[in-house]
Amino acid sequence: MENHIQAREYGWTDSSDSDFSADLFSEERESDLLSSEDDEIPFARHGPIVDPDQEEIAIQRNFWNLCAIGFLLDYRNSSVSHLQLILDNAWRIRGTVSIVGRESYFYVFHFGFEEDLLHICNEGPWAVAEALLVLERWRPNLILNHLQLNFISVCVQFHGLPLEYQYPELAEKMGHMMGLHERVD
Repeated sequence: MENHIQAREYGWTDSSDSDFSADLFSEERESDLLSSEDDEIPFARHGPIVDPDQEEIAIQRNFWNLCAIGFLLDYRNSSVSHLQLILDNAWRIRGTVSIVGRESYFYVFHFGFEEDLLHICNEGPWAVAEALLVLERWRPNLILNHLQLNFISVCVQFHGLPLEYQYPELAEKMGHMMGLHERVD
């Protein structure tokens, strides 16, 4: 079977309403193709490569391994000091937690103990000053401004249901009405 696909040329002159002819630029194109003896430096395809010190990377990862990234879902812009004060009073943890960075609505929390980090990340999301704080544990090579909040797990309780309506199959149907559901208690 023969391949009858014709090669196609792409360029600005074919795709614009310009009055200029492609012939006007042919001299320019030919000069780009010609090389001279002075052209010994190759065209750089990327910037310089930095070789980081692996011991320093390990030290940095030990620090960041005790961190969580939090997204504050709120139309208000809370200051770091205000959020720090709220969390110091609200979270009953063994050690300390410090907000060590912020990028828009993302906050970086550093915990004194890994147990506290795991507890806070696993028990969330958290209601903080009438806003929702969603936490995720830091992971290597994470770029803060590339994070996206795609979904949030929340606990929903139905109060006032008659006893005969309190069975797992109906709870699953109600969960499906709200979207994806993880589990029914």
